[in-house]
This record gives sequence, structure tokens and C-alpha cells, in this order.
Amino acid sequence: MALLIILFFGLMLLGAPIAIAMVLSSAVVFGLQTEMPIQIVAQRMQYGVDSFSQLAIPFFILAGQFMNHGGISNRIIKFASTLVGHIKGGLAQVMILASMLFAGISGSAYADASMLGTVLLPRMKEKKYPVATSTVILAAGATIGPIIPPSIQMVIYGVTASVSVGQLLIAGFFPGIVMGVMLMLITGIIAKKEKWPKDPKASWKERGKAFLDALWALLMPILIVGGMLTGIFTPTEAAVIASLYAFLVGKFVYKELKLKDVLPICRQVFRQTAQVTIIIAAAGVLGWLMTKERIPTILSEALLSVTDNKVIILLLVNLILLVLGCFMETTAIVLLMTPVLLPLMTTLGISPVHFGVFMILNLCIGLITPPVGMCMYIGCGISGCSIGEFSKKLWPFFAALVIALLITVFCEPVSMFLPKLLF
Repeated sequence: MALLIILFFGLMLLGAPIAIAMVLSSAVVFGLQTEMPIQIVAQRMQYGVDSFSQLAIPFFILAGQFMNHGGISNRIIKFASTLVGHIKGGLAQVMILASMLFAGISGSAYADASMLGTVLLPRMKEKKYPVATSTVILAAGATIGPIIPPSIQMVIYGVTASVSVGQLLIAGFFPGIVMGVMLMLITGIIAKKEKWPKDPKASWKERGKAFLDALWALLMPILIVGGMLTGIFTPTEAAVIASLYAFLVGKFVYKELKLKDVLPICRQVFRQTAQVTIIIAAAGVLGWLMTKERIPTILSEALLSVTDNKVIILLLVNLILLVLGCFMETTAIVLLMTPVLLPLMTTLGISPVHFGVFMILNLCIGLITPPVGMCMYIGCGISGCSIGEFSKKLWPFFAALVIALLITVFCEPVSMFLPKLLF
């Protein structure tokens, strides 16, 4: 066990890609400590990606790309602006609400940060909003993307934990709203203190017009969730339907998606899917070897030997995930830590669906923290803000997300009310 952990983190520190670190450390330990043929490594990699549910991943990515190129960004932002642009924080509040709406379309924090940052950060700079704080708000809002359905990370967790993907997607709805509300509250407090500008209040007529203009985009999450709840299609089929719907809306309703855009979009989807799939395949080997080495059992026994207090164990588990999220990619942690921590959660009587939601919410916080927070890098790349300036303004929003996490962890109905009601 020690050799496996040392090799894995050693390769990570040397700068090896996460998938390479997983495969090499597993192969070395496998070759040294077992007498089974090395071909099993390749077989476990293939087994790791042999899942019908994982087909949802490229199609959810494709749907988000079609919506992005189909004119959805400005319509969603305009609708959000008519709702909250007049309250304390103005465009900053618009950015958070738009992040919540985009989360129901893309399912990706990176896509949300890129789309919203390109449109809103220049506007905020023009209206004299502080650049560093604006960038933090963009990155923090984007973390809602993998929580509100659809969610690529929920699909990955569902496959790894053998949990209903449909229940997971539904379970993320209220936690995502809690995240958005906490971010809007802290934004309002800072905006009042620093006297940020705000927009004139929109009339109900303007709101209605903006709503109708964005309606086709807003219907997509309803189509996805409604179809799964009624049993019309599975989560994978929902992803395919979402892609087709996004294409038709972008091409024939908004008329901004061009046929010449389809091939570059598909290339981008292939690249993103390949990046995710190779990590899933590599994690299949490492996860199997960790299970074979009894790491989940050892960790459970170690934590339970320290304390049998459920609250303390949950706090320790979340602290571990928060630290890992600062240094590793989210998908890799989901794949590695789910087999390790899920048996412990089951022992404590925690629902696998509930655990999946707060695990992914926890890891999403890592997307805005140095040194490897990708939403942080995307936002800083768009705004020109330095990582140091970003970090100085991060902590109030980090605290708001941690509070949202604790509410989700210790108030189970926040995530489990809808799954219990609808399934």
C-alpha cells in the first residue's frame, strides 16, 4: 500500500499527467507484488470505461457546445440581468444567477466560466468593478455547474458507485441553489461595503420579453430531468436528446449555429471526452488495486479507531476531500476516492446518493483554489488578474461555499428530498 501511494504522489510531484501517474504506479506495484499476468492492467483499464452510462458524457459536452455556439450566452445573461441586475452587486449578482442557469445547460464548470467570463468580465471592468473580485465571483459561480443537473461529474460518480444517475442528477438541484444563494449573499455584503454600481430595475414587460427570448434554452434542463423522471429515456438517452435539442434550437430557432461550426465543435468534444476517458480508464486500474490492497477497509478502520462520532468523521472526510481538491483534478478524485470512502459512508448510514452530492460539491470548491484550480486559471486568463490578487479576494467566497457544503452534508433533505419524492 505504501509503495503504491508513494509512487502515485511522487509521479504527480514530478509533473506527470494524472492518468500516467495512475497507470505507472499501478503497473509497478502490480508487477512487483503479484504473480498475475501484467495484461490484467490493460483489462482493468478497458473494464473501467465499459459502461453504457458513460456514453452520456460526450453527449452532455456536445449539448453544451451547441448551446454555447447557438447564441445562448447573451440571452441567458440578459434574462438574469432583468431579474437581479438592480440589486446590490448589479452585474456580479447577474453573473451568479447566470451561472445557476448555465449549470442547467452545460453541466461543466469550465464551460460556464469560459462562456460567462468572455461576456461579463469586460462589462464589469468597463463599469469599474474590481477586477480581482469580479474574477473570483466568476470562478466561484462556475462551481455550481457540476451540481445542478445535468452534471458530467454526477454521471462519473454514479457509474463508479453503481448508483442511479437519475437520482444523483435530481439530488444536486437544491444544493446548487444553496451555493448560489450563499454566493449572492456574500456578494451583496461586499457590494454594499464597497459601493458597487447596479443597473436600473427592469420592468415586468422587459423581464417577460427576456424570458421568452431565453425560453428555449431554459427548457433544456426541464426536458432532460422530466424525461428521466417519467421514464421516457435513461440518463444516457437524455444526453443524446439534449444534444439534438441544442442543435435544433441553435440552428433553427436562434439561427446562430452554423453548419461550418459543427466539425470544430465535434473536434473539441472528442478532445474533452478523450481527456476524461483516459483518466477513467487509468483510475479503473488504480481503484481495483487499492481495493485489492484493502485500502478502503484500512482507512475505515483507522478513522473509526480515532472516533465513532458521525459528525467528526464527516468533518474529517470533507477536510480530506477539500485538501485533495486543491491539488488534484476533480474527475480523478471522484474515481479514486469513491471506492475508498463509500464503504465508510455506508457504515455510517449515509446514502450513496447523498454522499455523491456532497463529495462533488466539496471537490468543486477545489476548482477555485490554488495551485491547480482550473476555474481560477480560466477566469484569470480572461480578466488578466494575477493568481496572487485572485487569492487575496478569494476567502469570503470560499467561506460561502464551505457553508453551503456544510448545509448539504448535515441537512440531508437538501439533497435527498427530491430523490425520495420522485423515485
